[in-house]
Amino acid sequence: MPAIDPTVLNSSAYKAITPRPPTNPAQAGPNCGLYALSYVMRHWYLKLQNTSGAIPQPLPARKVDVEGGVKLPKDDPNKQVSLRQIAKQINTTHPLTYLGELFSGDALVRVARQAGFDAKSHVPKSSDYLATLFKLIDANHPAIVSLDVDQDIHTIAPGKTQKGPNNGCPGKFGGEHAHWAVIVAYEWGIFWDDVVMFHWEKYFQFPAKQLRDSSDQLIRFSGQTWYKPKDSTEQVLRDSSGKPVLKDGKTIPTGRGKHWQKLEPVSQPRDLGKKGTGAWDGTNTRPGSYAQSTLMTPQLLSNQCNGQVVTTVFGNTNLNLRNVIIEVVPQGTPFA
Repeated sequence: MPAIDPTVLNSSAYKAITPRPPTNPAQAGPNCGLYALSYVMRHWYLKLQNTSGAIPQPLPARKVDVEGGVKLPKDDPNKQVSLRQIAKQINTTHPLTYLGELFSGDALVRVARQAGFDAKSHVPKSSDYLATLFKLIDANHPAIVSLDVDQDIHTIAPGKTQKGPNNGCPGKFGGEHAHWAVIVAYEWGIFWDDVVMFHWEKYFQFPAKQLRDSSDQLIRFSGQTWYKPKDSTEQVLRDSSGKPVLKDGKTIPTGRGKHWQKLEPVSQPRDLGKKGTGAWDGTNTRPGSYAQSTLMTPQLLSNQCNGQVVTTVFGNTNLNLRNVIIEVVPQGTPFA
């Protein structure tokens, strides 16, 4: 099922958390864990703000969520610490993250605690996974979960793409599309139960077993390399050949946060001239069912970059994400 209208969660057919925070701000860059954490913290803030157990306004996922496109001076009273800043500075001997990526449940728990909350990592057996998840929702505790996310975007014509029915839902890619999101509701069904997941500023509904199976197969991650141009004028949309996209003779600027571009990892070579399964033939590195189902031409990427190049921390290693469910609560609030 594609993205849903969240007002349906007010129906008695759903067991859903309340209150549900605003869906903005939009995620910027590879920071899904921090935005999931921010959503959960804002849930608690809204829930407790008019009670004796009120908590301070939670930190933003990124400073850009507060400052906008213009960075504030260090001494500006409106300048805030962000969850991303905590994640980058929490470990001085070996960075927990470079860009905001977090590929460990323990890492997400550490950031939550450093931000003034308490957090617990549940790692149930596959047979107990959904029972653990439903228990948290029953207690009105939103649950941060790990999964492989399916983008399900297909090329239908040169320069045109279309989102398929699995866009935003769990998939099985062996960990190559590792992702964090928040489960906010479930719906009992006659033949199966559904869950509702928040991420990408939207709510998605799908069979609960899809999430369970997706999280259960998180094994490895080939690593990612990200590039950020030094010159802000280079932060523009580009076509498949790398040329700036023009409209009425003017360059179209890239959306906030999207000036970070993912480069092709060396460990996952692809034939960028072929589509779908053909792009992976002969490499012996196909990431699960992705190569079997996608029709999208892999993005043309280059290692010839005039800018900052960053490799993610947990590249080319086993993931510590399988069946991870993170519960975050204000200090003093018991876990479910």
